[in-house]
Amino acid sequence: MHKLEITVEKITPKLAEKYLENNVDNNRPISDRHVALLARDMKAGNWARNGETIKLNGTGALLDGQHRLWACVEAGVPFTTAVARGVPSLEDVDRGRPR
Repeated sequence: MHKLEITVEKITPKLAEKYLENNVDNNRPISDRHVALLARDMKAGNWARNGETIKLNGTGALLDGQHRLWACVEAGVPFTTAVARGVPSLEDVDRGRPR
């Protein structure tokens, strides 16, 4: 079992591309529209840290955050976010009552 570690990082487009190289196959399909909306906010300086994390498993595979990372690449600007490493899986994430 991997140790869970959470840090706050400045994600540059180059670092976003590195994380995306290890994107796991079971992530949702990319929504170009969603990526474009996020990229617009990042370019305009309207990106706010809200507690969401980029989630990586113990081997560095990307489990969650691909749309934010693609938006960073598309916008060409960095953003600051929390990064969780050592996440075992997403099986128990957001399993509560529907919002």
